Amino acid sequence: MSNDNDIATPSADRLAWRVAEVAQLTGLGETTLWAEIRAGRLPVARISARCTVVRAADLEAYLERAARPPEVPAGPAPRGRRGR
Repeated sequence: MSNDNDIATPSADRLAWRVAEVAQLTGLGETTLWAEIRAGRLPVARISARCTVVRAADLEAYLERAARPPEVPAGPAPRGRRGR
């Protein structure tokens, strides 16, 4: 039986987590998560004025993107400053 105070694990069959739960699951700070949300990198669903949740699929996709190394643009290396 589940207790309302239990924190879900990523493997749980849940559709979404509140931002505070995502912070506990991932080890990221709530401030960092809210910054990612504001920047549009972590999608959320606003259930009400006081309830914002992160869908499980969106969290998984966010973590996958964050785990990838940044892409380096192809092309010649940047040259020094102009005008020398």
